[in-house]
Amino acid sequence: MTTHLKQRLITWLPLAITVSMIYGFVYLAIQQNIRIAANETPLTIAEDIRGRLEKGATPVQAVKALEDVDMKKSLSPFATVYNNAGAMIWSSALLDGRKAKIPMGILTTAKEKGINKITWEPAPGARNAIVVLPYTLDGIDGFVMAGQSMREVQNRIQAVAQQLLLGWMVTLVLSYSLSLAQPFFRKVL
Repeated sequence: MTTHLKQRLITWLPLAITVSMIYGFVYLAIQQNIRIAANETPLTIAEDIRGRLEKGATPVQAVKALEDVDMKKSLSPFATVYNNAGAMIWSSALLDGRKAKIPMGILTTAKEKGINKITWEPAPGARNAIVVLPYTLDGIDGFVMAGQSMREVQNRIQAVAQQLLLGWMVTLVLSYSLSLAQPFFRKVL
């Protein structure tokens, strides 16, 4: 490598690092924004169901609009109502033909914090954004869990990653090319 190329590389390297960090932070911001937005539908459903339960509706009445949803195949939202001990009262969430049950720790966290928003993957191919809310009716506590597949969210995140990766590579190539052409520009100007 010639001295000229080494000089250009040393001059360009801080720019390359800065550009890489900026693209990394942009990716993280977009990825988190897309992921957090995946909670909107489950949160709406969970709040609606909790409201109906707290007004005296039975779990079946509270979730009347939801049909059984195969968590591996469907993009449709699903919901489950649990009692305070974590026993399932009613659910539209199916996994391999059976009602899907979340771990008790997820319910405990919801009880402690008033809400629990997480990504739950009970089996390969069944990655879901879920929201768990505690509820109380006549002194009896329970939980409402609502969720939805993250398949399309993951596709969007992957598309953003590919676009940013392409932009990052083009930016690095162009910036290094311009740093190599710097002596030429000095002579012209």
